[in-house]
Amino acid sequence: MTQPEVRMYCTPFCPDCARARVWLQHNGVQCKEIDISASLDLREEIAALNHGELHTPTFDIEGEIIVDFQRDLLAKALNIAGQVESE
Repeated sequence: MTQPEVRMYCTPFCPDCARARVWLQHNGVQCKEIDISASLDLREEIAALNHGELHTPTFDIEGEIIVDFQRDLLAKALNIAGQVESE
């Protein structure tokens, strides 16, 4: 089974992004991290996905958008139920 393409829009100073990074690694999920801190265009794009509010991390899993580090939603989207505990 092929892993879906995962993009995590994040900032270097975001504690939820750091927790998400560890959780993804623990669950064997590779993702492309995109730092939005230096790009106004990227920040606006991510805010548009969340009703105008900028929130990190924001995940794009092959078009499915998940705002914030929500283990249950990520596990479901990645089909990794049962491996959701680690931070």
